[in-house]
Amino acid sequence: MSRFHSHINTAEKIISRYDGSTPFHLFLKEFFAADKRYGSRDRKSIAANCYAFFRVAHAFPHTAVQEIIRKGLFLSTQLPVDGLDDSWNEKISLPAEEKLSALHIKATDLFPFYGSLSPLIDQESFCLSHLFQPDFFIRVRPGMKERVEEKLSAAGCFYECEGENGIRLHPGFSIKDILVPDAEVVIQDISSQEVLDPFLSMMPSKQEALSVWDCCAGSGGKSILLHDKMRRPLDLTVSDSRKNILFNLQGRLKTAGVAVRRSVVADLTQASSLKGSFDLILCDVPCTGSGTWARTPDQLHYFSETAIEPFVFRQEQILQHVIPQLSPGGLLIYITCSVFAAENEKLVEGVAQRHAFKIQGQKYLKGYHRKADTLFAAALSRK
Repeated sequence: MSRFHSHINTAEKIISRYDGSTPFHLFLKEFFAADKRYGSRDRKSIAANCYAFFRVAHAFPHTAVQEIIRKGLFLSTQLPVDGLDDSWNEKISLPAEEKLSALHIKATDLFPFYGSLSPLIDQESFCLSHLFQPDFFIRVRPGMKERVEEKLSAAGCFYECEGENGIRLHPGFSIKDILVPDAEVVIQDISSQEVLDPFLSMMPSKQEALSVWDCCAGSGGKSILLHDKMRRPLDLTVSDSRKNILFNLQGRLKTAGVAVRRSVVADLTQASSLKGSFDLILCDVPCTGSGTWARTPDQLHYFSETAIEPFVFRQEQILQHVIPQLSPGGLLIYITCSVFAAENEKLVEGVAQRHAFKIQGQKYLKGYHRKADTLFAAALSRK
């Protein structure tokens, strides 16, 4: 049996055992940890087969897994693949649209939830973007650009500067042993790096420290971003519903040199004991993550459109409990990594009407044209 067919057989076995209940990269890691016979090249090839399946499976219902893998490799690769039919390898460098046509499918077949997309999203371009893994991005911390570029060059890394402080690297790149995470650079998609930019001029102006609540703080990336963008004193409170996440966040912010006044475990779908009056609230809510599925196509494969409504309900609950703590003249920035209108502009419009708030601005940060994630952000203030 050829290596190609052996790898496809293994990929089929892995896919048959996977049910979408855990992130696929973790499932794959456990699979290879339990079976030591696969070398690094084998693991990389088998993983590529699996991800090729997830990227295109929606377009080929009632098709055998191995056939879907082959079609996925054809559609998501630009160089000939040993083991594919010669007729496909001859066309493999064609534009994605032409390859879709050759297989008698269209872009929206890759993303069957296109009916829920915001009308502000380019439907075809967004659907096509799921064929390809987005790039890996880092954001250079203030004063570190020269040092970071010198280190990358000395290590022989190919990179491209993106915007003021962003750096684009190949998917799968590891900064281990080259750069110091959070001290020198932050691992952050380029859309996430830019998510606050439309609203910086709207930030409350005052002489003393700006009171900030990062209410769904997660790993703390937005807090570090705000610290670096504002270049002014912040009186920072962070909260999350998960105690272990907050513990990790505190270590990360310490490394980044970001001072935190309060760190609170809070489930904001319920009334919280955390009280305050904040000049700025960052509300990066839990969402479907649909703007990131080119990076995690296993989530695209296992998603059900019925899941959108529960996310919207949860997001509305969080805003309901957060909004009363925004001070007069303050600003609330609502963020998702979703492309569904129900989680974004529709939700923001409804919340603004119910709470007598004004939408100061809203924007999709569209990553599908530049091999990055797509995010939504809106700024609200009291009328």
